[in-house]
Amino acid sequence: MMGKHLKRYRRISKSVINKSFPFLKNRKIIYIEGKFKYLGNAKNLGFFAIVKINPILRNFSDKELRGFFAHELSHIQRHKERNLFEKLSFITRYPFSRKFRIQEEKGADKMTIEKGYGNELYALIKKAYSVSKGHEKRLKASHPSLNEIKRLTKKAKK
Repeated sequence: MMGKHLKRYRRISKSVINKSFPFLKNRKIIYIEGKFKYLGNAKNLGFFAIVKINPILRNFSDKELRGFFAHELSHIQRHKERNLFEKLSFITRYPFSRKFRIQEEKGADKMTIEKGYGNELYALIKKAYSVSKGHEKRLKASHPSLNEIKRLTKKAKK
């Protein structure tokens, strides 16, 4: 039943928002579960945000989901911090430039780790590798390696 999962997603994302993304506390967030090419996606649309969630995440632990939501909410924060020129550049480059998409994903991962969710991000990516070869391939192409996540997490804790 999708409602049960959406309630769980809301609960977990709310805890991440309250701890690390206070600007989102009063923002309307719409959660959409559906089969997507990726584990998920987040869009900041001004007065509200949309977080798309792949049903493959239903069987992930709360820790892994905290890593997922911290990563997706980092995309929203990164978008919020861009000036108008940067937002326009993002909109025109993201769909067409693999290099730009990788840069954005790694930037969101870095922010996720800096916000204290490195262990959760590590658990998320490790689990995603084990669940689907397709997701593993895409994640390896666009995110830091598991060893790099460990290294960055240790560095952030200092």
